Amino acid sequence: MAEEHDGRGVEHDSDGTPHATRGEVEKIVENIKDGNAVWANPAADACFDRGITLSKPDFTVTEAVLESCWGPWDDEENSANNGNRGGFKICWGTKSAGFGEMCMVINHEGKLECDHETMGPEFVKEVLAKLVDNAQMRQR
Repeated sequence: MAEEHDGRGVEHDSDGTPHATRGEVEKIVENIKDGNAVWANPAADACFDRGITLSKPDFTVTEAVLESCWGPWDDEENSANNGNRGGFKICWGTKSAGFGEMCMVINHEGKLECDHETMGPEFVKEVLAKLVDNAQMRQR
């Protein structure tokens, strides 16, 4: 829920996340309807091809793509997002419940954290299993 405004009149959550204005949202919806949207999630296209349903969605994980990895970084100017020791982002897709992404990072205290879009630990395990299933296994 929006709690404050920055100097430009943009609403933000208490953690600093900006919100789009009504006009920006309407423009986004118009662009999506006109086919002028490109999804950054590589699992999204397959989900749209299969169809996403809100009635009895199937959460079976069908895609898991390692989208990016990063090393240590700090952001001293933004206390809500002060960096981490490194991590990775996985884009995932399901049979008919949609798609999303999760990030796993090592925080500054050395503990593993997972931002899972409220999907929970069992779903995270399924995404990680699908990622391993799709991996090319090598012996060294």
